[in-house]
Amino acid sequence: MIPKLPKILLVDDDAQGLWLRAQVMKLCGFPVVTADGPIEAISLMAEEATEKIDLAILDYDMPVMKMDAIWRTTSGLCVRG
Repeated sequence: MIPKLPKILLVDDDAQGLWLRAQVMKLCGFPVVTADGPIEAISLMAEEATEKIDLAILDYDMPVMKMDAIWRTTSGLCVRG
């Protein structure tokens, strides 16, 4: 039986870098969701709360909101366990 790979959220305001990382992850078989900024990432995490996102990979320095602020905002949406 093949184990289920974790669902990954990639967040970056650099469109080319985001696309490239998403392609590499998809080639490795990971289910990937992308967001081009913190507002979209927060929205996606809220929508995807029922379909758990297992791992978020975030650009640290984005306009509007830094990575640690996104983490504080979304940590309540995370399913623990």
